[in-house]
Amino acid sequence: MRITLENVNHSVTGFACSNGTVDTAINASFLPNAAKQIGIQKICINEETVGYHIFTIGTISVNNIPNTDPNKCDFGSYGNKYAAFIVKYLAIGREHQGKEYGTKAMTAILQFFLKFCSLLPIRYIAIEALPECAAWYEEIGFLKTLAKTSEDCVIMYYDAIEEDRAKELKERFSN
Repeated sequence: MRITLENVNHSVTGFACSNGTVDTAINASFLPNAAKQIGIQKICINEETVGYHIFTIGTISVNNIPNTDPNKCDFGSYGNKYAAFIVKYLAIGREHQGKEYGTKAMTAILQFFLKFCSLLPIRYIAIEALPECAAWYEEIGFLKTLAKTSEDCVIMYYDAIEEDRAKELKERFSN
């Protein structure tokens, strides 16, 4: 089974997962919202589109990350905030759910972002998770922050840079 992430450069229509809000965001994502989003990628398994994810770049407050000592390693920090890739939506089509495609997709998404995190001052990968999906994201390696969105989503994060690597990158970008 081969999974790929491909940039979407056209309007998406007719996509349906189990969440109407996400369906609307995916189906209306490219043309009207292109300037607001960093990207939308389709998720393909063996060249068949099975879902989409929308991401942007933002920040996570240090105050919302449990057990974080901002003095220990501040690579990727801007005051009391850390730079983060933020997965706004991850959606697998209804007909493809229950086949572990979401897990495979999230693994591919993490690998995609980790490449950039090793080169740029971006420390975290975050997701706005539905409360009923939080345990699934924890199985993948995400941790809960102390924050929630106005839609009662759980903000979760994945620390993309180990401390030794963060110190090395901080020195490189400081010069």
